[in-house]
Amino acid sequence: MINKERLIQSFLELVRIDSETKHERQIADYLIKKFTELGLEVVEDDSMTKTGHGAGNLIATLKPSVQTDAEPFLFTSHMDTVAPGVGIKPIVGEDGWIRSDGTTILGSDDKAGVAALLEVIQVLREQNLPHGKIQFVITVGEEMGMMGSRALDASLLDAKFGFAFDSNGDVGTICVASPSRALITIEIYGKSAHAGVNPEDGISAIQVAGKTIARMKLGGLTKRLQRISASSKVGERRILSPIM
Repeated sequence: MINKERLIQSFLELVRIDSETKHERQIADYLIKKFTELGLEVVEDDSMTKTGHGAGNLIATLKPSVQTDAEPFLFTSHMDTVAPGVGIKPIVGEDGWIRSDGTTILGSDDKAGVAALLEVIQVLREQNLPHGKIQFVITVGEEMGMMGSRALDASLLDAKFGFAFDSNGDVGTICVASPSRALITIEIYGKSAHAGVNPEDGISAIQVAGKTIARMKLGGLTKRLQRISASSKVGERRILSPIM
């Protein structure tokens, strides 16, 4: 049912649009136009007044095709990319893989997700597949610590649950849990001392910071999440993927 060639072309078009995090206006305008052409109702929230990013989050709603009691749900991905992401030139290799020309990132995080969602809508339309209300939430500022989703106007959501199209792994893998991250702001003050008279009385703020960081348990899953994975039922695949 999926139109592979159309999906690839949609992805190539998306990655050519500059959308480094904080500068999402161009990609947001493109997506508003695209969702509208596909018959969805599109709302841009006011999160940019809180985040300072170039656009707000987009909430595109696909109305039910049939009368149903099915609960509304959502799909979500983000429109921003990391740097360097300006002037991306995608190249389709002879092996079928899509890469950048090497001077920038490719931007598949998360325009691959956006392209997949646009294809889902087109397939639903073309195949006349029955469905309830579906919302597509495309956020800004994900690469800066989920800025857009944190400022999302939840009153615009009818969906009670949803699926995020933003992970790696084998096709068909579903991540059901993942660790998050904690942001800590610490100010460390050293103690001055004369280098030639009493250097032993001085305290280096840089040295204290270095020892502090060295003692932090970084780069791995917590024991709690490891226990969750270990206690999974036989045959149930649970993937714990760190959020970067």
